Amino acid sequence: MVFTRLSRRFLDQVEICVEVLAPCLRAAGLWGDLQVRQTPRGISAFFAVAGDRGLLFIVDFTLADGMIVARYPGASADVRLLNARGDVLAHCPPRQPGERRAYHATFEQVVAADGECLEAGSVYAMASTYFDISRPARITSARPT
Repeated sequence: MVFTRLSRRFLDQVEICVEVLAPCLRAAGLWGDLQVRQTPRGISAFFAVAGDRGLLFIVDFTLADGMIVARYPGASADVRLLNARGDVLAHCPPRQPGERRAYHATFEQVVAADGECLEAGSVYAMASTYFDISRPARITSARPT
């Protein structure tokens, strides 16, 4: 039940991030599509970004279920940038305090542990590092308030 509650908030945050990114991508001549799927690790939202030549990259936002992955209650956010073949180009894993991976029971803890990974500006910066995307004038934060 905790994971279900966390996944709703997580997906809401991913949608906000994508809404903030969409105008920036359109300005660069790109467009995107968001698909949500249940995966063996938890729940994933795949944001596929394409241009005139086809698929450019995918941002994989995953909320890992701690009980499935590590038999530990809670969840953690994991954001990866994939190229069109599915190879991982960049990874923004949750912080790992001590030896235990950071699985948390509240959304605020999950967001605090993942650093800046769920912010539109961070996702855009990660993608522009690997792909020739023009820089927007400003990207507003997609952090929950």
